[in-house]
Amino acid sequence: NSIHLRTCYICENVLIPTSTSPEKRTSISIPTISKQTNTIMITCSKCFRLNNPNARFCDWCGAYPEHISTSIQCTKCHTNNDSFGKFCSTCGCVIEPPLRISDTRLKNDLNISSSSMIASVY
Repeated sequence: NSIHLRTCYICENVLIPTSTSPEKRTSISIPTISKQTNTIMITCSKCFRLNNPNARFCDWCGAYPEHISTSIQCTKCHTNNDSFGKFCSTCGCVIEPPLRISDTRLKNDLNISSSSMIASVY
């Protein structure tokens, strides 16, 4: 649930407000995207969707890629972790998948404006 909600959006029970700020309640590590000019997207072998080259799984069907990266770096403590891990093995913060890269070739082929391209977290 979001911090601004007063009721749970699933069960509609009243949520108890907390005095702890959201920054202190959780720690999240989102890996940064390397700035490569010729980034080659990988195609999912199950659904054929284009995914980031460093994707841990397909953001459409959830299948694991055929190439498995060896590690992913925590942005908080810079420790290398298993690429399919959800938490940093050293500091314990949540490791989110990298943001999805918008492939400009796909955008140009489909005549989609840049304002309608949304970066996905998966």
